[in-house]
Amino acid sequence: MFYKIVSIIIIFSFTGCDPGHQITDTIENNSDKKIKIISNAFGQDNQEIIIEPNDKFVSNSGGLGGYNAVNSSEFCPCVAEVTVSITTIDTNFKVIKDFKNPNNWSKTKKKKLNKNGIFTCKFTIEQSDIMPK
Repeated sequence: MFYKIVSIIIIFSFTGCDPGHQITDTIENNSDKKIKIISNAFGQDNQEIIIEPNDKFVSNSGGLGGYNAVNSSEFCPCVAEVTVSITTIDTNFKVIKDFKNPNNWSKTKKKKLNKNGIFTCKFTIEQSDIMPK
């Protein structure tokens, strides 16, 4: 009887643990220009990110706990209270795509055990998103 009670307690302990939500943010540069982003969206104030042409930046630093199912848009930097500056290294051009517009992000969510999810948020900069100043 003692072993059954201990087994039940162990099972409830493992199923009761909340592993949290996993969040991956990606900024993809599909242009021929080098992109510079200065933002606090990825865990550091005024973090400078340089993305080479046809390359991407991936942040796996995001993660939140909680038992509730969550809408994936809540975890994308586009809807968070962030400061951001996106420009090209070449000062003769500018990026016109709005980083904070939720429609400019593709979002996916996969459910895990306990209603937790794996969230991905991707912001893509195309050649057409870059204009001369």
